[in-house]
Amino acid sequence: MFFAAPEIVQTYWAIPVGALYFVAPGYLLASATDFFGFRRRSRRERILWSVALSTPLSLVLAQLLGREIGSAKTLGCFLLLALAAIVLRLVRRKSPRAEALDNVSDDGGAWIWGIPVVLAVLLPLATVDIQVGHRLFQSTIAYDWAVRVPMVRAAMESGVPPANPLSALTGHAAPLHYYYFWYVLVGQLCRVAHVDARAGLAASTVWSAFDFLAVLLLCLKYFAGVRERWGATCLTALLAAGVMGLDLIPASLLMLVPDFGINIEMEWWHPDRSPSWLSSFLYAPHHIAGIASCMIGFLAVVSCIAREGKAVPKRWAPWLGATVVAGICFGAVAGTSTFVALIFAVVSLLWTIRALVKREWLTIGCLAIAAVIAVALTSSFLREMSTSAGAVAATASHPLLKLAVRNDQFVVHTLAKHHIAAENHLIRSYALRVLGVVLLTFAEFGFFVFVFDHQLRRDFVQRQTMTVMEQGLWTVLCGAGLIAFFVSSGTDGPNDLGMHAGMILKFVLLLWAAPWIRELYQRRHEFPAASLSSKLAVAAGTALFALGMAGTVYQLLLERTLFALEETHVIHKKMDTYPVEGLSYRLYDVRDAYQQAARLLPAGSLLQFNPASVLQPAFGLYATRQLVAADPKCGTPFGGDEALCYKVYGTIQSVFGNAESSGNEEKRTPVVAKAEDLDAVCKQFSIDAVLASSVDPVWAQPESWVWTRKALYANNSVRLIPCWAGAASKTP
Repeated sequence: MFFAAPEIVQTYWAIPVGALYFVAPGYLLASATDFFGFRRRSRRERILWSVALSTPLSLVLAQLLGREIGSAKTLGCFLLLALAAIVLRLVRRKSPRAEALDNVSDDGGAWIWGIPVVLAVLLPLATVDIQVGHRLFQSTIAYDWAVRVPMVRAAMESGVPPANPLSALTGHAAPLHYYYFWYVLVGQLCRVAHVDARAGLAASTVWSAFDFLAVLLLCLKYFAGVRERWGATCLTALLAAGVMGLDLIPASLLMLVPDFGINIEMEWWHPDRSPSWLSSFLYAPHHIAGIASCMIGFLAVVSCIAREGKAVPKRWAPWLGATVVAGICFGAVAGTSTFVALIFAVVSLLWTIRALVKREWLTIGCLAIAAVIAVALTSSFLREMSTSAGAVAATASHPLLKLAVRNDQFVVHTLAKHHIAAENHLIRSYALRVLGVVLLTFAEFGFFVFVFDHQLRRDFVQRQTMTVMEQGLWTVLCGAGLIAFFVSSGTDGPNDLGMHAGMILKFVLLLWAAPWIRELYQRRHEFPAASLSSKLAVAAGTALFALGMAGTVYQLLLERTLFALEETHVIHKKMDTYPVEGLSYRLYDVRDAYQQAARLLPAGSLLQFNPASVLQPAFGLYATRQLVAADPKCGTPFGGDEALCYKVYGTIQSVFGNAESSGNEEKRTPVVAKAEDLDAVCKQFSIDAVLASSVDPVWAQPESWVWTRKALYANNSVRLIPCWAGAASKTP
């Protein structure tokens, strides 16, 4: 069976179909509000505004309409919007434009439009399984997509709000307790393009990258005030977006440590650092969309005071249009990337304080009304998140936020692990902690530390007068910086809040980096006569830039080839990767079995695999039916009763040959599970069929249900087994 080729074809087909959601709605919104003089702008800028505004508007419309009128009618509404956009474009084709973007044809700007094409080709190739005969080689993003792909499929099947595809502890799927706007929109794209959930999600990575690029170029013009040689500066910014921190250094050093191997993701050497833009496009496109939407929303707020550095005419239409756009953007982000919305709430608070000091009542009114619009658009979602069982359980077990100095705990743990800091030397201990935090921060931002230093000296040491737009950019930096370095997520897992705040910091630094790099390039003839310190600074900055770019290239290659290199024993396999031999053959069999399950089992069936399986990410990624328990936590972090999971999980895993054990230890005592045991568990949880794999302990037991029960389908390492007789009575 061929998997890779059809998936690639579906993905490349879904990308142009995505214009229905990621271009047309924004064109209508910008035309209706004449946002930033949209009707008089050049064709290039109108394209950028259409993409930048379509994402938040479509996110809001998809969940609102899907909730009220259903997915099918929502699709019809988007088709009507696209038709209206085409008609409006034809009507206004010859309308005059009072202003156009700078001429980019003679300064390298024409190359800007080639970068989206490159991304549209490369990003899908970084996500698809590479198939060689009966072998599948996954990308490392499978670990995250094992959650995201089922959520898209759930949005396609259950509508708004989606059900949790990873948990059905009572025999019915629990409501999804997660920010699901992106998955609802991608589900809509899958339905209209008639593609699989995974192909739709792959296409959405491309559109999130397009959204990022559009917002970046617009912010360069309006926030950073780039007017001269706009095209070349934008091209510089796009290239600088490929520069990450100094992760290549620790990643290379850890490769030299015996028996350590290579991390699944090169940035995982440190659990509390912000990902690169490339990694974010692939792993979490919804967070990219959230950051881009918030930047546009905040740009709309700042424009209430100054538009391109000039006072706004005393007309209500531009102010009202900016307020509506800001409300839509902030509302969309609340249900797409909640932590990003929280960070920009802090940014908005700082901007409100500034407005109060300066008595800018127009800005305060804009923020207040935008907040009302955002809450009104997301009221149902906010109510679901605050009243669900998952929210109550999560709040009871962990606070949402906590105060913590970023990187400090990692430094403390590292010092204690290697017995470096003695408890009786407090001064030495704190000095080492401060040094460690500074070094880790430098490693995270790398070249952009130089950018921050340059901008700080330019705006404050040299005391150059800042425009309102530049003040807004500093407000974003300060608000995100407060969160990034002094506030952390309340859970024991990754510091998602700090990671997202760090990404916003990187976005601001990227806006500052592009014009500075262009300035240095234009002054390159002065370098021979520069001082030694200036030459050393330029050399260091150039080296960090090159190192960050090399890190991105290495990251892309690693994500695509890691599992293949491990399977061929070119590199050492880490314990946190799939700890099995012949992985590519097993992945092919798992995906093959799921494809057959989709054909043999009716829609709405519950299909369960071993939640303790070492192949758990693959089973989640390829799943085509609702799961009862997807992992040791039964998927309850995304909705469901965690307390009930402790009972259900042990019962289900025992059927696959693992004895129930508290604490979920890796070492479990095999037990014999016979057909009657399987029937009892299936009846208890309304399971219709199970998937047994050759890595499950029950596979090696000849008297178990794996071999005594006739399979609906079987291949070399997976068997699809029907449950109790009542399962067959279910109809599609």
